[in-house]
Amino acid sequence: EALLIELKHMNEEVSGNQRNESIRDSEHFRKQYAMVLLQLKDANEQ
Repeated sequence: EALLIELKHMNEEVSGNQRNESIRDSEHFRKQYAMVLLQLKDANEQ
């Protein structure tokens, strides 16, 4: 459940930043987002 909350928060962050047409430190954000998705996948497999 914590992973889903984190994912929701990150999606909201991106949605809010789309108006600026650039996400601050987007490479870092993509890596962090991918890590959360992998953790969620691992949790679902258990």
